[in-house]
Parts: sequence; C-alpha cells; structure tokens
Amino acid sequence: MKLNEKFTLRTDMPLTGGVAGIWLVMKPKEVADAEQAGSGPGVPDPTTGTPVPGTVVPGYGVELDSNGLAVLGSSPNVSSAFAKMFFVVFAGDNDYGGAFVGKIVGIHGGVRFDTEKYTAGSYVIGTPLILASGFWQSKAAAADHIQAVAIIGPRGVLNGVLDVIMPQTLPTS
Repeated sequence: MKLNEKFTLRTDMPLTGGVAGIWLVMKPKEVADAEQAGSGPGVPDPTTGTPVPGTVVPGYGVELDSNGLAVLGSSPNVSSAFAKMFFVVFAGDNDYGGAFVGKIVGIHGGVRFDTEKYTAGSYVIGTPLILASGFWQSKAAAADHIQAVAIIGPRGVLNGVLDVIMPQTLPTS
C-alpha cells in the first residue's frame, strides 16, 4: 500500500476465530476497458513497460457489475431494486508492487477501517452510511429506502478520515 494513502484496517483484537470477512480479487471495469482499447489502467506503458496506474484505490466502496467487473459502488433504492453486495477496496489498481497487477482486492463486511473516501457532510457516530459513486456518505433519512452499507464507527471523522464499521450483511434499507 502506498504511504500517502489514508486507508487503514482497524481491529480491537477479537477473540480467536473472531476475524471474518469475504475477500475477493476483482478486475476493475476501467482495466477491462483499457485492455480492449490498448492503453490505460493496467496496460503496460509503451515507453517504460510499466502498467499504467488505475484510479480504484484503497478506501473506495465497489460492487460487481453484470459482467463480474468491479465498479465504484452506489447504494440502490431498495423499494424498486434488489440490495447489492459491496466491498471496500483494500488493495487498489494503482499500486503494482504486489501480485495483483490490473486487479483490486476487496473486503465484504466483518471489517472496520479508516478512509478519506467520503463526501462532505455531517457524520454522527453510530448512524448508517450509504455509497455514492464509491464514496461513503451519511444516510439522509431512515425511511428513504436507500440501502445502508455500514455505520460510522466510534472515532467518527478524525484528522480527515472516517471510521467505518461494515457488517457482513445485505441490509435492505
């Protein structure tokens, strides 16, 4: 992970066997599109041979599209659509120091993390969060039918990072 990223996984040292979560290695849509076009994220630069960094970085929320590619996530209105399964990006397609060139690693639930990928607004500890184009944001109203994805952790917003607790569920509102 790059040193200038403000994404941090957090733990309070759970009991043995208490660490859980679904980890998934995904190809971002931006990489699949670049491979077809012959240039862009994940495709080797013609001059250096180094893959071009992508924009799906740690801390963003993503979902899988109908082709199984990772795209920035947005909470649906569940009064007219099914709930979605979201992941927080742990390793992005911008860092090619690891083994996942052109891919990202995401975690679905059972996770607590800090991220700078949130929108401006009011963040009250213990209240729900939704996703909007990959960014975390406070849920506007209890009865708005927008799928909640996580809650604001006990640190709230501190030093430009949001404390997020993401349960391993598919909430419906």
